[in-house]
Amino acid sequence: MILLQDSYERESLPDMSWKILDFLEPPVILLLSGDMGTGKTSFTREFARCLQIQETVQSPTFNLHHQYEGWYKGIRVILHHLDLYRLTSVDFIGDIDFTEWETHPFFALVEWPQKPQVHWEMLGVSVYEVALAFCPGMEESREFPDITASNCRTITLRKIK
Repeated sequence: MILLQDSYERESLPDMSWKILDFLEPPVILLLSGDMGTGKTSFTREFARCLQIQETVQSPTFNLHHQYEGWYKGIRVILHHLDLYRLTSVDFIGDIDFTEWETHPFFALVEWPQKPQVHWEMLGVSVYEVALAFCPGMEESREFPDITASNCRTITLRKIK
């Protein structure tokens, strides 16, 4: 079920993060989909700011998983940030203790969730997809990733479970 579908300029990503957060109540897994350069890590950084996380959110590409503490509606929450781009097998994700996640309310943002073929909906929490894309005809230059034909992006929030 699609809950939100919108387009935005990269500068208004903080507003889009708040819009997404309005639909959620922890514990939640957000599966971030989109081509390289569409803003998955940038979205995670803005989402972290919404949770009052002061630390700099780093891309966990080489570490698989980063964890941060924040606040949401007056309660302490954990933000789990996973980047599964380099994974080739679900076996590598076995080092993450998902049962430990249940000790605190959490938001888990997972970049490249399709890579290891994990059945996220089996974890017993709400699962959503956040699909990020370039606006049609506005693909980013691969040679110069900071230069775009347009800052326009689309975002879709879909409830999976």
